[in-house]
Amino acid sequence: MRICYVIAIVALTNVFVCWTRWKKKMPRPARGEIWRVDLGWTAKVRPCLVMSDYPAENELALILVIPHTTAVRHNRWEFVCAKPFLKPGLFHLQQIQPISLSRFEAKLGLACFEDAASPLRAQRNTERNLSLNFGIRTRNGCNPRGCRSRTRR
Repeated sequence: MRICYVIAIVALTNVFVCWTRWKKKMPRPARGEIWRVDLGWTAKVRPCLVMSDYPAENELALILVIPHTTAVRHNRWEFVCAKPFLKPGLFHLQQIQPISLSRFEAKLGLACFEDAASPLRAQRNTERNLSLNFGIRTRNGCNPRGCRSRTRR
């Protein structure tokens, strides 16, 4: 009976050690960085622009990304970012999606500040349009036209 307990403790210890090694190797993408991400069987491995920060301990391990594509459609949802490590193409803002941290493969580089501001501006405009058209409030609960108190003097 004692041998079974010892074997179980050793097995659990090995699992814990493997888990802690795996957890330490998880990538830590930051907002504005461009990473090579595995988007699945149909979307292939593509460069993606990271839109959200690293999740906290009590949140899901998901990060919002915008995939890079070479299919140009010439519409307002396209964001051009010319970098030497990217093929000629653009980031398509309508394809924003949450991706698990385990799918991030390698950091390719940084988008410059002007480049990173454009998708964030488009995201704010989308939130504003949702609020105006459908009555959906923004993250801070304010009306996009401005936060005003309900009582006017």
